[in-house]
Amino acid sequence: MSMKIIFNELESNGRPYFEHCSDDIFDLWHDGGLSLTELANLSLELQYRSRISAEFKVEVVSELAKKINEFCALTEQIDTTEPEPVQKSTKERRSDFVIKYGNFNWREIGLLRASGYSVGRHANVSTADRRHILSELFLRDDLSDVSDRTYAKEWGLPYTKERLTRLKNSLKSFISLAKKNPNNLEDAISSWKSDIKFLKSSFG
Repeated sequence: MSMKIIFNELESNGRPYFEHCSDDIFDLWHDGGLSLTELANLSLELQYRSRISAEFKVEVVSELAKKINEFCALTEQIDTTEPEPVQKSTKERRSDFVIKYGNFNWREIGLLRASGYSVGRHANVSTADRRHILSELFLRDDLSDVSDRTYAKEWGLPYTKERLTRLKNSLKSFISLAKKNPNNLEDAISSWKSDIKFLKSSFG
């Protein structure tokens, strides 16, 4: 923010101190506590007052420059970026799935689908979301909410080779089934292959 920009904006709004005599202006200054806008308006008015000393004008403009620097420093400290949306946990996604579809056969639906994982043009699940889901399933999800306890145990504990192998094998089985499908599922297959590579490069 430069003084030229400030003065241009203020001039377009008129001169609020136009009717103030020199003594009034001195009183305003010495009373102190002027806001940035008031100080800028006062500095603008001084440009039209030839009888007021140059020393006084310099003093006011110097104070204005100081205020501007303080204001700029303050605004730079304020984080105006939009916070990233908090992603739902895999348990929260499964809870949403249960609310939407009620009781279901876990083996038919599958843990990945119930946890929000999906691929394809109409899935509305980004690559980042898919990998967030896969990562959480591997690293920390204890599957304590899965009602079919036998099925849950087949996935092993989080952060184990058994869990990682089960995730990879599930994606591989999706690819195998898709290749037998008469419909064109190349986009889905590409996504599954990419996610397998992600699991291997991230976790082994």
